[in-house]
Amino acid sequence: MASRPQEQYTNGLCGVYCITNTTTNSKYIGASHAIQARWLQHLKGLKNGTHENPLLLQDWQNYGITAFTFSVLEVFDDSALLEGKETEWLQKQGAKPIYNKQKAKGGVANKHVVVKEDTKHALQALGYPSIDSAIQMLLSK
Repeated sequence: MASRPQEQYTNGLCGVYCITNTTTNSKYIGASHAIQARWLQHLKGLKNGTHENPLLLQDWQNYGITAFTFSVLEVFDDSALLEGKETEWLQKQGAKPIYNKQKAKGGVANKHVVVKEDTKHALQALGYPSIDSAIQMLLSK
């Protein structure tokens, strides 16, 4: 039986977390009002092959669950600090958080974008399975 990634979190914790690929040392830095719930969302998407981050998903599928760890980088009470603290941690990590390319390159996270159904269908017709893949392609140019 495969072991699970490190789960160093507490229910309802507000702060910044890191998912690390221990094989490549590539990282995803994220922030959440509820780190445990967010980690479970990541884990579900990765296990089901539906994770919104195609680079992270690809490495998860290539290296497997045992190659990844989950850690809490910083905890704080004021949720208004989330975005700023996440940015601070991205800058501290330098070039390593390759899973955060959308944020690092464009300066804006796409996690709060609302996409209308007709736009989703148009993107799918153009060959993009999700808004994330379309944004990633645009940012890579």
